[in-house]
Amino acid sequence: MSRPTGKRQWLCPRSPAKRAAVKHAVFFDLDGTLTDYQALVNHVLAELSSRVEAHTGVAAAEFLATYMQVQAFDEAQERAGLISVVTVRDRKRRFGAALRKHGIADENFTEELAHGYAEARRANSFPMLGATATLTMLKDAGVWVGIVTEGSGREQRGQIGKLGWSPLIDDLVISEEAGVHKPEPALVGLALLHSQANAKNTVFVGDRTLWDLAPAKSLGMTTVLMDVGLYPEEAAKAPECIDHRVHNHGELQGWLRNWLAKR
Repeated sequence: MSRPTGKRQWLCPRSPAKRAAVKHAVFFDLDGTLTDYQALVNHVLAELSSRVEAHTGVAAAEFLATYMQVQAFDEAQERAGLISVVTVRDRKRRFGAALRKHGIADENFTEELAHGYAEARRANSFPMLGATATLTMLKDAGVWVGIVTEGSGREQRGQIGKLGWSPLIDDLVISEEAGVHKPEPALVGLALLHSQANAKNTVFVGDRTLWDLAPAKSLGMTTVLMDVGLYPEEAAKAPECIDHRVHNHGELQGWLRNWLAKR
């Protein structure tokens, strides 16, 4: 396991005495599991595509389609191991590539779009239906709740603050701050270390089998796939990493209640 670097930040740290008493912990991926990542991206890109149309004359719908093609290609390259997750997250690179497909090379405007994307992501968030109820249920049950997410600290903390979830979460581990990226087990391992819970008494919930569940499974955690239909190829590649599968937070809440009742 690689050693995480960077400054560790706690979201809502408990006292050492309480942390030592943690018996059960549930960890979540953020985007696509607790928040509706696709709705957020659609909202942000629609806004930025309109800005592109006003600045360049390229129709917003046309630019949006181009950007989505570039994104799909990047994500396919990352899944094939040809580019890194850091490269995939480089929004300036992606906006630049989309603009160049329309014959536009404007460094300042590309930078403006990348900055606008980051700011819009920080200022907006769309919760998955039932996600707040899931977090509240676990908080009321005295379960340690952690989030393990890829992305920038400013964007992800902005999302959580916007949703008012800070009081419901005990710890937030973000790749940018930890200095390690999914699917490295060290990112999940850091969250497990923070909780001080035994892995056999923990659950990890995520929407990506290889990015979220595989590293958690390697650490001995119980895994639950939030199957919203976006990454079927990952589930097909590593079905052994999926202990349980749910399709929404209503199903997840029922499963978690049964899991807690049996502990």
